[in-house]
Amino acid sequence: HDIDYEQITGKENWEAHIKEHCGELTEKFLKEIDFPDDLIRAIQSHNEVQNIPRDSKLAKTLFAVDGLTGFIVAVSKIMPDKQISSVKVESVIKRFKEKRFAAAVNREHIFTCETELGIPKEKFVEIVLGAMGNV
Repeated sequence: HDIDYEQITGKENWEAHIKEHCGELTEKFLKEIDFPDDLIRAIQSHNEVQNIPRDSKLAKTLFAVDGLTGFIVAVSKIMPDKQISSVKVESVIKRFKEKRFAAAVNREHIFTCETELGIPKEKFVEIVLGAMGNV
């Protein structure tokens, strides 16, 4: 869902270019490959700066999962074998409480799994861990 990642992160100051993330470049690329408009909108909406409402289940899921995947990778890096498959739900939940751990990850975005999707965070972490373990 971050098809513009290399173009945006390659810039010297990511923060100055955050408005570009999932903006015109993403829309242009996806339209060129005849991607459906509702899916483009869902992808664009996960960047709050775009001010696109998250009005579909997919949009809400992308928003919640975006930070969680990075958070899980951070947890895996402190595991002895550094493997995502070694990360347990309990480890992720425990690390959520540590403000200094993966401090750049907005936990409130992740926790929208409960408020916007009705999925308890423990179950959401379990689902995402399962999906990431298969990659």
